[in-house]
Amino acid sequence: MNTLQPFSTARKNKKRGFSILLALVLLLAGMSLAASSALAQTAPTHVYLSFGGVSVVNIDTKVTEDYLVTSNALFMAVTPDYSRLYVVENGDSTIGVFDTATNTQIDTIVMGVWPDPQVVDIEITPDGQFAYVSERWTGEVAIIETATNTVVGSVDTGNYAFGIDITPGGDYVYVTNEYDNTVSVIATATNTVVSTISSPDLNVPTEVAITPDGAYAYVTNFNAGVAVIDTASNTVVANVTAGDSPFGVDVTPDGSLVYVSNYFSNDVTVIETAGNTVVTTIATTSGGTWLREVRITPDGQFAYVAVQTAYATEVIDIATNTVVDTLGGGYGIAFANVGGSPSTDSDGDGVDDDVDNCPSTPNADQADLDSDGLGDACDADRDGDGVDNDSDAFPDDPTESSDNDGDGIGDNADTDDDDDGQTDADETACGSDPLDSNSTSPDSDGDNIPDCVDPQNDNDSDSDGVDDDADNCPSVANSDQADADGDGLGDVCDPDDDNDGVNDDVDAFPNSNTMPMIMFGDEVCGVANQTLPSGATFNDLIGQAEADARNHGQFVRAVSRLANEWKRDGLISGRDKGAITSCAARYDFPEQDDDSDCWDRDKRPRRGR
Repeated sequence: MNTLQPFSTARKNKKRGFSILLALVLLLAGMSLAASSALAQTAPTHVYLSFGGVSVVNIDTKVTEDYLVTSNALFMAVTPDYSRLYVVENGDSTIGVFDTATNTQIDTIVMGVWPDPQVVDIEITPDGQFAYVSERWTGEVAIIETATNTVVGSVDTGNYAFGIDITPGGDYVYVTNEYDNTVSVIATATNTVVSTISSPDLNVPTEVAITPDGAYAYVTNFNAGVAVIDTASNTVVANVTAGDSPFGVDVTPDGSLVYVSNYFSNDVTVIETAGNTVVTTIATTSGGTWLREVRITPDGQFAYVAVQTAYATEVIDIATNTVVDTLGGGYGIAFANVGGSPSTDSDGDGVDDDVDNCPSTPNADQADLDSDGLGDACDADRDGDGVDNDSDAFPDDPTESSDNDGDGIGDNADTDDDDDGQTDADETACGSDPLDSNSTSPDSDGDNIPDCVDPQNDNDSDSDGVDDDADNCPSVANSDQADADGDGLGDVCDPDDDNDGVNDDVDAFPNSNTMPMIMFGDEVCGVANQTLPSGATFNDLIGQAEADARNHGQFVRAVSRLANEWKRDGLISGRDKGAITSCAARYDFPEQDDDSDCWDRDKRPRRGR
């Protein structure tokens, strides 16, 4: 019996002491992932388990009701109406077609002569019209028309085409290429490759499973973890570490969990899609290894995991993540509702009309916020608060529907719906309209508490606890009533706190009217010295003028210019200016003989005399 091995088994076996040549020989037999066929979300009645042939097992009784003879059956897919089962027959490079009602083979599709092209995986489009089959050795994907069961075309994807899955709407086919470490995206409208995804996180990519909403594709990598592809951009956006050599993969119908079978570590990794984090790891119990396909029942209750060397398929209860049963098989898994009425999925979202809460509007996640049986995608009032979505400021919050002042806080939670400063409760109590910003209740002290409910309605304009008629700054809060200069004007509103004639904003000592004075030598000029914004004081600048002047006249003129500037800037008064100029005139300016020629600077004789 030919058994399909993953391409990178060569690398794993090399670590275990085998030669690369031996590993490649094993590869020739090959093994694949199975497609996650587009079954409707109704409870299945039977499960098909492949291992050489195909066992037909009643899901409820766990009894094997039939056995389909095939040529080394590997992976399978069921048409959306459950009427036919397509089986990859690796032994003959054929696809066997079976009638599920009678469990008889009704057709055989020849794909080539074994070992070429080594058919691997199969997936059927949601409308049931075409089956896409990966061919490992040729690196192609064959296209089968299901009405005639004939090959109508093929698409070249890359070396070692392996796993296949189709988006819920049937628009794109995702194909893993083992040898190239890529994922190809085929547009079904043209059957051409429209994107080839490569990433360091793709290392011998094996199976692929797409979320029910079509937003993400989860790809197992035999030599790495589980790569997460954003299907909108076709880029890898995350990588999740699973067990040893992740192989099979499937997503729960609600899109919340991903189950991954680990080929060598004999366990199943469960990933939460919301954060792409591992939430648990489930050990298999059959004692076998080489975990193959994992498939979740369409009703989302169980995960089936194939264990090759144990010739078994273990059944995991998703509610408890425990193994609850062991059946036969060991390769592929497919579900069907045998004898049920044909599945109809009008909106193509992968959910059968008879269980779809929006049968005419795609909503694979079946979200229903208000639990009224009508899905959010088609519910005119999805939060069930009695206000239609298009009129509801908060269509997803059943406790809110309006936002009168547009501040992003719903009126029920907002204490001031019209944003006029008065609370809704106060306005209601005092008779003004809490929804009209132009309607406010009388507020004598301007503290936004209407008079009718204000316990301190005392005409305190600045709300500092001091009535206006006793407040030394009635418009500026100053509960301490500080008044440094005792002029009856509080410090917080007094432009000259120390009453020295120099405003606080330019006064180097705003709280003291006894400060250092301007000096001319040892003479006190009677005008306060100040520090300018530059950090220099009046005395600093007068000293610099003295150093720069050649004679007493130049010095007096320089000081006069400084005094004019200070007065113009409001630093001193006109009286101060006169005092400074007078002090400069009286100053005994030191004469200097800088060049030792016995002549002072201001007494040098003029030329020609």
